[in-house]
Amino acid sequence: MGDNITSFEGDFFCEQLFWHQQQIDMPVTHPLAALTGIFLIMMPFKKNVILGNGDMYHLHSFIPRQFQLCKSTLALTGIGTMIFHSMSADQSREWHINYHMCDWMPITLMGNSIIVLYVSNLFEMGERMWTLFFFCICCWSSLLGLAMDSNTEAYYSDKWQNLGQQKTYGTVLNLILLLPLSITLAYACRTKIRPYSDQIPLWIAIVVVLVLWLTNAYLCEKVPMTSVFHALYHVVISYVFIYAACLGVSLDDTEWRFSLSRFYWPRIHHKGKKGDMEDSSIFHVKIDPSHVKRIDVELTPSA
Repeated sequence: MGDNITSFEGDFFCEQLFWHQQQIDMPVTHPLAALTGIFLIMMPFKKNVILGNGDMYHLHSFIPRQFQLCKSTLALTGIGTMIFHSMSADQSREWHINYHMCDWMPITLMGNSIIVLYVSNLFEMGERMWTLFFFCICCWSSLLGLAMDSNTEAYYSDKWQNLGQQKTYGTVLNLILLLPLSITLAYACRTKIRPYSDQIPLWIAIVVVLVLWLTNAYLCEKVPMTSVFHALYHVVISYVFIYAACLGVSLDDTEWRFSLSRFYWPRIHHKGKKGDMEDSSIFHVKIDPSHVKRIDVELTPSA
C-alpha cells in the first residue's frame, strides 16, 4: 500500500489508517478499540448494589433483576466490540461472519433493557398496556437488529451517500436507536430524578461522549490521531450506561437510593424496608413465657 492511501474498507474510525501512517503492522484491525472491549466486559462486574445487613439474608429478593440484565448486555457488547474491531472486512466475508451484527445486536439489547428498566419505574399500567409496551419495545429493538442484516445493510449503505467517513445508513440507524433512549432519559430527569445534582456527572459524561464520537467520526480522515478518541468513547459510554442504569433503579425511591463513591462510581443502596435490621423504626419486643396464659380454642366445622 502506498503512503497516499487515505482510507481502508470498514475503517470507519480511522484507526487502521493511523497505524498505517505510523508504519506499524498490527495483528488486529483496530487494536485500541478492540482492547477496550475487555473494559466493557469487566465494568459490569464492579459492584453497584449496596444492601443492608438484614437484606443479605434475602439477597435474591433485593437484587434488581432488570438492572442486572442491563449490566449483562453491556458485558455482551464488550465481546461484540472485540469481534467487530478485531476483524477486517475481508475476514468478515471470508469467514461468513457479519461483524457489524456482532457489535450492533448487543447494543440494541442494551437499549431494550434500559428502556424497560426506566419505564417500569416511571409509569403504572395495566396488564394489557404492559404487554403492548413490551411488544413495541421488542419490535423496535428487533427491527434495529434486522436492519444490520448483511444484505439489508449492504444494499442501503451502497444506495445512500456517505456523510464524510460515516455511512448515511449507519447514521440513520444510530438516530433511530438513540431517539427513544434520549426521550426516556430526558423525561426521567425532568420529572423524577432528584436531587438534580445526581444528574450532573451523567450529563457531563454524555457531552464528553458526543465530543469524542463526533470529532473522531467526521475529522479522523484529516487527523488520524483522533482514532484514539473512539477507544476513549467506548470507556466513557460504558460509564454513562452504568450510571444511567443506577439512576433508573433509584426511580423506585421507596426502596432504592442513589449515591456516588469518592471516584464518582454510581451506587444504589437498598433502604432496608424488607428486613434491614439496622432500620431504627423497627421495634423489638421480648415476651416472657411465664406471663403468657394458655388459651384453648375449639374449632368446630361450620354447618
